[in-house]
Parts: sequence; structure tokens; C-alpha cells
Amino acid sequence: MHKNTITLTILLVVALINLTTAQVNIGPRSVGMAGTFATQARGDEVIGWNPANLAYDDNPNFGLSFGILPLIPFPNVQMNNDLFTVKWFNEWFTKGEYLDAADVNDLLSVFPEDGVNINPLISMKLIGMSFGPFAVSVNPEFHTNVSLPKGMFEFILRGNQFGVPIDLSKLKVQVQAVVPISFAYGMKLTIPGLEQFVQASYVGGAAKFLVGAAFAEIDKFDGGITTYQDKIQMVGDATGKYAVGGFGVAIDLGAAVDLNDDMRVNASINNLIGFVNWSDANANKFVFSFDGEIYSSEFEDISDYSDEQMDSVFNVIDTTYAIDGFSTKYPTYLLVGFEYRNLLPELTVYANYRQDLSSEYYFDTTPRISGGIEYNLVPWLPLRAGLALGGFESFQWGIGWGLRFEHYAFDMGFSQERGFFNSAHGFSLSIGQQILF
Repeated sequence: MHKNTITLTILLVVALINLTTAQVNIGPRSVGMAGTFATQARGDEVIGWNPANLAYDDNPNFGLSFGILPLIPFPNVQMNNDLFTVKWFNEWFTKGEYLDAADVNDLLSVFPEDGVNINPLISMKLIGMSFGPFAVSVNPEFHTNVSLPKGMFEFILRGNQFGVPIDLSKLKVQVQAVVPISFAYGMKLTIPGLEQFVQASYVGGAAKFLVGAAFAEIDKFDGGITTYQDKIQMVGDATGKYAVGGFGVAIDLGAAVDLNDDMRVNASINNLIGFVNWSDANANKFVFSFDGEIYSSEFEDISDYSDEQMDSVFNVIDTTYAIDGFSTKYPTYLLVGFEYRNLLPELTVYANYRQDLSSEYYFDTTPRISGGIEYNLVPWLPLRAGLALGGFESFQWGIGWGLRFEHYAFDMGFSQERGFFNSAHGFSLSIGQQILF
């Protein structure tokens, strides 16, 4: 196979591997409160939430946050899809019963004709540090969209049928791997005339330098596989593009006010002007087709075929060519947060409004409203819970807990999306640690 085809294959395999571990810029405390975290973020956690929080008096003088160990991240997990649930799986596959043809037809009838969408994300914090009102973070991210064609599941459920094509059309894959290197700053601000309405005001900003690792997408694929008693026939056409190496920027801007001793409000716009420019040197458009047959007599020898022989067998026509560099979005979103401390002793309630300004990757322009609570069962053991409606997830609930000591903190959060327990269509799991001074 050609070098460009091999490179593309590697990128797409990386995307599919990430199906098992996925998460965007969310930490354990936010997961435990279903994404309600705008006013609570401190230290380097403010990046992606609200940089104005760095100016709060309770921000640590020095903070170091990490996963397992510094530079050894814990892969925070988030997985979402539009079909599969544990309940669905149990109903069809754990009863020990044979699925007859009618059962298979009923099962396949619920699969979307356009394919099953799976939206994995992964975020792994290499390191995050804060120094008073300053913060820095290095947090690799993988944004992935995968649409698996219905024909793939028909083959799995019905098995191989001689002379019946396995339709793999409508396969779509898009993956963007970016390493944001972020710097943030927050400060207290005195606004003449506003003192009579609020106790204190804060503003902040963050600059994100986006190092693009790789981008790849298949935007069109038509074809399939047909087996016969003496041969396998493969036919297909695919188009898309890929690039390795890019650079971009994004900006976070935030503001916050303390209304009184117990109430706080803030707002931020994140990833403003966010984009990644992919280099001319490694940007390619691929267009290839194949139409070939492998006879049963060749099965034993095919593993020894050279690339040229394989291309000959499948009649591969690869017209991959270099293109000018291109840009992809780093999606922008608006956040508004509210906090009420001491509603009851040791209980704080939170509310967030989130508005994504575009619909790609794990973003949706449907407004998202969430609420969360944090209760200190004892001073060092906070318990958390949250609920959200709207956005890409449509519905999310979360629970979490932590260990909070003077110089060390451990937090864990779990949430589910689009349902409860066995009826959920996705889940999130996040673990993090901090050293504080």
C-alpha cells in the first residue's frame, strides 16, 4: 500500500482506539456535579471554566494538579452514543437464547439507517500548576466523531451470507488531536459606582497555544464486501483529508462578582477565536478506490504479498495528493455560574448555564442548564451531586466525593448521560490529585 494510505490508516486506528477512553476538559469535581463547576474552579482548573476565579482569596498560593503522578496522567473517561445501553444489551444478548431470523430483524430495525454515532473524547492532564493569580496547564485532548454503518452490524448479527453484500457505506470518521498549552491570570477589579451593588469584582483571561498533533477524516465512503464459496470480493471508494502538525490559538475571558458573603455570580466566554491551522507541508487529500477479488486458493499466500501485489489484487487506484493547509475550529462556548454558600450548614448549591456556539465534536447549540450541591460531611470529606438538562448530552447526572486536607486533595467523580444506570447511553469517570500550599 502507498505511504499516504498507511499514514491515514494509522491516524484512524488511533481514533478508534480512543473509543474506550474519552473525556474533554473536565475534572473530577465537575463530573461529580454533572458539569456544574463555573464558580468552584481554582488553580489551573480555571482554564476552560473561568480565569477570573484565580483572583479569589481562597485560591492557593501554589497548586500542582495531576492524575496518577506528575507527567503520568489518568485518562479521564467519557463515552456517549445514540443507541447502545446496558439494558438494551441485556435484553438481547444475556438470556442465553438463540436469536432467530425474526429476532434479528427486530433488533436491526432500531439501528439508524445513517449509522450508529459514537462520540468519544479523551483528556489527559500532563501537568497543571498555579502560582497565586497565575496558572499554566498542559492537557492533551482527542476529539472524535465516528459513525459506524448499519451494514457492519448486519454482518455481525446475521453472519456471513454467500452472495449478500456487506454494505459499509456511510462510514464516517473524524479525529482531531490537540495539545493546549494554556496560561491564565486573574485580578481583583474596582469599578466605580458598582461598589454599592456588589462586594467585590474580578476579571481574568487565558491564552491557549494549540499544538496540533494530527487531524484525519473520512467524509465519504461507498462500498462493501461480498463473499462467495470460492472468493471474497471487495469494492469501495473513499475521500477525505488528513494532516500532521498544526498550530492555533484560543482565548478565555471571564468576570465574577461577589454579591454578598454567600452569593457569587460569574460569566466567561471560552475558546474565543479558537482555531488550529494545519501545516501545508503535511496536509493531504486522499481519493482512492479499489475493486478486487481474492480466491480461496490465495488465502494461504496473501500474508506474504508485497504492497505492490496487494494493490494489484485489489486494483487500488490511489490519487492522494498534497493540498494547501487548512483550518479547523476549536469550539467556542459561553458559561454563566451562580453559587450560594451556607444555604444550610456545610451545604453549598451551584447552578450553571452553558451555551455552545457551534455544533461539532462534543458540542451542541442546544442550551444546557445544570445544578449541583456540595456537602461537607466532615471538613475533609466533601460529597457532591449534580443534574443537567440540554446540550449534547440531553441529560446528565453525577455523583462524587473527595479528600481535602491542608496540602493534599484527592477527588473522584462519576456521571451518566441520557439515562439512569442500565438505561444510560454514556458515562464519565474522572480522578485527580492536587498538592496545595
